[in-house]
Amino acid sequence: MSYAIMRLEKRNSKNIVGMFRHNERKTENHSNEDINKDLSYLNYQLIECDSYSDKINKEIKDRYKVNKSIRKDAVLCVEVLFTSDKNFFEKLTPEQEKIYFEKSVEFLKEQFGEKNVVFATVHKDETTPHLHAGFIPMTDDGRLNYKSFVNGRDGLIKLQNEYYEKMVELFPELERGQNAKETKAKHIANQEYKIQQKEKAMELQLEQINKNAMELEEKKRNLKQKKKD
Repeated sequence: MSYAIMRLEKRNSKNIVGMFRHNERKTENHSNEDINKDLSYLNYQLIECDSYSDKINKEIKDRYKVNKSIRKDAVLCVEVLFTSDKNFFEKLTPEQEKIYFEKSVEFLKEQFGEKNVVFATVHKDETTPHLHAGFIPMTDDGRLNYKSFVNGRDGLIKLQNEYYEKMVELFPELERGQNAKETKAKHIANQEYKIQQKEKAMELQLEQINKNAMELEEKKRNLKQKKKD
């Protein structure tokens, strides 16, 4: 039994750089042991982006209309992971697999606006193919507001239902998983649980990357100060 899996993670300014380095394989030290570097050349972008930070900051600068400063912990980007299980992808041709991810990006644009979707990268160098995509939660009237797009648990369930309905038209073998609200019990598919564990590992990696960057900046400042003295 295979499911159309979609997971959302909110990102702020502190972890966007680390997210980019992880998704685009810009670092040699990966905490995720499933990454096979010999297969990383198979990864590809469905929406090209040379810098998440630059693209996100430019969109916000051009379109943000609220007359107050953006909070440091504000959600600037929502990272969305699309996948299914390994058995599902093994039955697809390479062309069908790409269509699966292209339709996922299409869904993202339909739900959150084409201007807001800033990157989309497919990973083929791990156990199961999956797509990392990201959108800015920017409303038409120029506000950064995640809840305007996904309002609580009910909003997330509605979004997941609509994603399944779109994908099952092309991939009828997919099943619709029962959510916790319907079953009144916490149920997570094995594959989704594994993805959650990977995301936790990725979060730790992002934190370490940002910590290292801050320490490097501090060393540079101290060195400059010593030269002045």
